[in-house]
Formats: sequence, C-alpha cells, structure tokens
Amino acid sequence: MKTSQPIQTKPVLSVIVPAHNEVENVGPLIARLEASLAGLSGGFEVVVVDDGSTDGTGSVLADIARAGRIRVVSHPKNFGYGAALRSGFAVAQGHYFSFIDGDGQLDPADLPRLLAAADRRRLALGFRQKRADNIARVLLGTVFSRVFVPATLGVRVKDVDCALKVFPSSLLQSIQLTADGALINAELLAFAASLGYSFTELPVSHAPRTTGEQSGASLRVIYKVFRELLAVRRRVRQAERRSENSELRLLGLQRAPQA
Repeated sequence: MKTSQPIQTKPVLSVIVPAHNEVENVGPLIARLEASLAGLSGGFEVVVVDDGSTDGTGSVLADIARAGRIRVVSHPKNFGYGAALRSGFAVAQGHYFSFIDGDGQLDPADLPRLLAAADRRRLALGFRQKRADNIARVLLGTVFSRVFVPATLGVRVKDVDCALKVFPSSLLQSIQLTADGALINAELLAFAASLGYSFTELPVSHAPRTTGEQSGASLRVIYKVFRELLAVRRRVRQAERRSENSELRLLGLQRAPQA
C-alpha cells in the first residue's frame, strides 16, 4: 500500500473516498467536494483510496495529488470497500471523519449539514430519501437495513449502507473494524451503539450512476455481506462481555460463570 505525503495541520474534517475503477467519476467528485467544503471553518482534507483500479483511475488521482489537492492511498489490488475505508481511516488526521463513494451518486454539498449535526458522542447518518437505483438494489438495501441489521445487531437506522456519514475520529480509537466489504457500515454502527453513541439521521440527495459499473448487488457480494454480518454480531458481543468484566473487576467483583 502506497500513501502520498501527509498534511501538516489537523483539519476539522477528513473525507475518505474509496474508488475502484472510477476513472470518469472521481475527478468531478473531488472538484465538487472542494467546492462544497471550501468555506468550512477549521479546514478539511480529502483522502482517496484507489482500491486496485485497472482503468486509469490511479493516473487521474496522481495528477490531482501532484497539485496538492488530495492525499492518495494506493492498493496493489482490489481488497474491497471496507478495506479501502480502513486504509483511509488509518492515515486521515481530522477531528471528524466522513466518507463518500467515488461514483458521484451522493452529493458532497450535504456534508456540511451532516458535520453540523455530529458531535463527540453522536454520529450523523445520511439516508437516501429518493434512492436513484434499480428496484433490485433498492429492495435489497431496504430489507438489509430494516430487517437483517436490526434482527442481528440491534441497530435500527433507515439506510445502513448510505455512504454519507460523519463521526468523531476518536470513535475508531475504541473499536477495531475488520470488514473488508460493504458490511463495514453496519460494523461501524454496531460498535458505536454498543459504546453508547447516538445517531442523528438526515435525508441526503442521490443521483443515478452515469458511468462505471455497480457491484454491490452481485450474489457474491451479498453472500459475503451476510456471512460477515454474523461475525460482526459475535465480535460486538465479545467486546461487550470484555467491557462488562473489566467494570466488574474495577468494582472488586467477579462475574458468575455461565452454565
């Protein structure tokens, strides 16, 4: 993994952009991000993770990075959406983190509103009020967010996988994200909820994809997401038990062994 040089001052907001084969979309998206955040008090940084693109996305990003406008993390191959976000989180330096997909379907102009709604113990979550995808993707997303995630993780939000979220970077100091795929959204929310963070949900714009290819609704990706969902549930419960045992030890008590 290669990373361009870090910035010198700590911004208020870091925006991570995972991009895989988005040669026609990522440049315009970065320009829109810069325009939307130009007046942000405290400044911002954009970290783009090229997740093993093979279509020239890397060359586009290299040109923009040479102008000093973004930081780039380059994966030697496609590791997955969650892996790309984790690489971005690892090098980002802002007080608050956000992310937005490199396909240009979400509007960066919604970010200042989300940032204003977040605080040290609150995540601001976008939800696509009018999702501009085909009916199969909309149906799968609705069932995932409204049925499977609440049933397995106890997290109840309108749009789990909407890639416009703002949260305090300090949250990541208390958790360890491991999902390589799209389930990183649910994993992040599940651990945040277990630590007592609250959520504010705001509607955000969503436009049809004009170029490139969507992969999130493929059977392979769906299978991997549901397999990881069960693993996340186990990890969250293990973390909660460790935290409970630590509190009991501080009180001089010992948890009774389970039968």
